[in-house]
Amino acid sequence: MGQNYQLGNDNRGWLLSVFEDDLTGLPTKVQHKLDATRILEQKAGRYAYVSCDVADVKYVSEMYGYAYGNVALKHIARVLSGHLSQDELVSRTTGDHFCMLLKYSDVKSLEKRILAMAEQASVFPIDQIGGTHKAIFNCGVYLIQGGEDINMIRARANAARKKNGTSFKTQITFYSSEDLVRELETKELEADVVRALRDKELEVYLQPKYDIHSEKIIGAEALIRWNHPEKGMLSPGRFIPACEANGFICTIDFYVLEEVCRNLRAWKEEGRQLVKISVNFSRRHLAEPDFVDRLIEAVRYYELQPSDLEIELTESVAYDEMGTLLKVMHQIKEAGFGLSMDDFGSGYSSLSLLREMPVDVLKLDKGFLDGCHGSGKEDRDKRIIYHIISMAKDLEITVLAEGVETEQQKEFLKALNCDMIQGYYYAKPMPTDCFADYLEKISA
Repeated sequence: MGQNYQLGNDNRGWLLSVFEDDLTGLPTKVQHKLDATRILEQKAGRYAYVSCDVADVKYVSEMYGYAYGNVALKHIARVLSGHLSQDELVSRTTGDHFCMLLKYSDVKSLEKRILAMAEQASVFPIDQIGGTHKAIFNCGVYLIQGGEDINMIRARANAARKKNGTSFKTQITFYSSEDLVRELETKELEADVVRALRDKELEVYLQPKYDIHSEKIIGAEALIRWNHPEKGMLSPGRFIPACEANGFICTIDFYVLEEVCRNLRAWKEEGRQLVKISVNFSRRHLAEPDFVDRLIEAVRYYELQPSDLEIELTESVAYDEMGTLLKVMHQIKEAGFGLSMDDFGSGYSSLSLLREMPVDVLKLDKGFLDGCHGSGKEDRDKRIIYHIISMAKDLEITVLAEGVETEQQKEFLKALNCDMIQGYYYAKPMPTDCFADYLEKISA
């Protein structure tokens, strides 16, 4: 059998729940890390670390009662434990998440063994319906190289697991050499971003927004660029996804806001013409209780009005974040800022939710416009654009189409009574000082 778990007789019984899971009797995350570290330091042989999410346990709990969910978890723990040999481990680290330390001789037999364990553990009884339920195991595996920190080992197994998509069968994904390259690149990027923020390498560009009928500039969107000392000018696609993943995006978003406020203040003092500037904010800010307060503080510091700015939030938030999103939207509006919903049509919003969103502007997801170039779904995309614009008009919401690149696209949107357009057809994003000059020139 596997590694026996005991607290010992040294008066630490009151710490039992810290080291042993009350429900399954398996080691907790804390004890698992201690045991895994000891085994890897003292035992020879090849080891793999397996990170498993078990789908449907939450569903079973909510559908039939938490007692049945607990039955499932205890069954899974019992089956996995029964498959362990000496100096192997299994733990329940969170609700429906299990981790294992397994010995192996070759990758193919290891994968076959994990699949067999998952298949047996995934079938558990549901007495209420007189049958069984088959759950789905989502597994990530890291082949330990030796001398590695257990936290890094766990992180790599978790990274492999997160690569799995939605499926109706057990999935097993191994951490690969390509993953290692991406991990090293991400670590290097993180260090570079810290330096870039310190040394002001990140630059704010502005892209004009035009009234589609008068063709006058009525606003601009702030976009970030990275003037890297070695790699040259980097577009957001080169670094924003990684910054979203590690949380740096929150710092970058407020960096952009401060640069925009600083420029608006300077332009006011110089008597230049002003338009409303929109600033993008990541969904990660939704979890920050002081998010709107920080927006207000930045505006006050630069002696601006909230109405000088428009806050852009993305629609692509998780469904269970929608309540928080609506709450934050109302706080932003009550503070006096303009509010726009970016990439509308790409996320989870329903028409009923749109009625509750206090947005001033809907930004059409660029993918719909891209689909109007003669592909098989052209008519469908055109109908979607038509219905979104019509619906927004009924709700007295302004519609902005971004990514407009051709005369044909502009005329198509104009015929549908779209309000604003933004894209290379009129102007590319430009440095802030160039934008100020461009605005004066085109408005003369």
